[in-house]
Amino acid sequence: METSSKNSSRLSEMIALVQTWANINTHTQNFAGIEKALNEIAKACAVLKPNQIEFVKNGTSLGLFLKKRAEAKIQIFLGGHVDTVFSVKHPFQKVSLGQDTIQGPGVADMKGGLVVLIKALEQFENSPSSGQVGWEIFVNSDEEIGSPESTSFIQECAKRCDVALLFEPALADGTLISARKGSANYTIYSKGKKAHAGRDAHLGKNAIYPLAHLISQAEKLHRPHHGTIVNVGFVNGGEALNIIPDYATCGINIRSDSLEDLLSTKQSLILLAKQYQLEITETSFRPPKPLDKETEFLLKGLKKCGSQLGIPIQWRSTGGVCDGNTLAACGIPTIDTLGVCGGEIHTEHEYLKIASLSEKTDLTALFLHEIACETIPIQRKRK
Repeated sequence: METSSKNSSRLSEMIALVQTWANINTHTQNFAGIEKALNEIAKACAVLKPNQIEFVKNGTSLGLFLKKRAEAKIQIFLGGHVDTVFSVKHPFQKVSLGQDTIQGPGVADMKGGLVVLIKALEQFENSPSSGQVGWEIFVNSDEEIGSPESTSFIQECAKRCDVALLFEPALADGTLISARKGSANYTIYSKGKKAHAGRDAHLGKNAIYPLAHLISQAEKLHRPHHGTIVNVGFVNGGEALNIIPDYATCGINIRSDSLEDLLSTKQSLILLAKQYQLEITETSFRPPKPLDKETEFLLKGLKKCGSQLGIPIQWRSTGGVCDGNTLAACGIPTIDTLGVCGGEIHTEHEYLKIASLSEKTDLTALFLHEIACETIPIQRKRK
């Protein structure tokens, strides 16, 4: 067991890491900030003594990949993302430290979770059971927009591993997420012809009208009482009131508990785009993540670990999505909310609970130990 002074020193270090990383703007499109933060995270990972560490480029997306003991009997994937939703122009940029909480951009979602990942693995690596487990870490930088460029890399990692652990934030009360809706994002483009709205209106073609018709029809696909959500998230187009607009675009998100409904709603949207002669592009697709027996077994094992540490563990479903959807679709048991407890994520009031940094670190380290000792046996699906 770690002494009280060691625990206090570790917590201070974790708080400092969260502050440092969250003070670096890592909006998905801020490539310089992401590169800087990933370099800082790579330095913190040096203590893990990985056999392999590299920066991975997937299109414009940059990720950090580490690997150790590929020959071990049990292989575990640990992951998270460094990107946030806060642009470089967003007023929410600075981190503030309170008595019980840290407030700042991405402190819970999910730089606090990345700190837990590294410190839990460090604690596990110092245990005699660590030799039984090999692991891969992947930190991506496009999760907040659906991981369009890093999904294929995550899928390759899943093929080599038995269990996936993600460090997305738990809910404020510590509740974990079990099942998730599926989600698909689409951008729809309308092209027209620019003209003066008074003198040459007959020569123009308004790009907004057909898009408006599609949006009106898309609203009819919204069936929350059946578990399917259709949301028009943004609309852009035109320049001035005296110019007939030659372009218009909108973004639409579809979510559903059912893969069948997700696909059928997608097809309906595609048909609407065709009907109004609009271009449609799928920018991300994450299938639903049901709670399967293997993942439920892992959650029950995690709950037993929590009981040993005096940390209550419970879980429920949500409409939110993450890379856990992708991993689960690969057939790998996945727990995806092992990060800190916090709340108001994606807002200027985002916070994490400081006590959860230590609690989640100890919980994850014990969980890894129990898996290594096969006290929590896992069903391997690797081919």
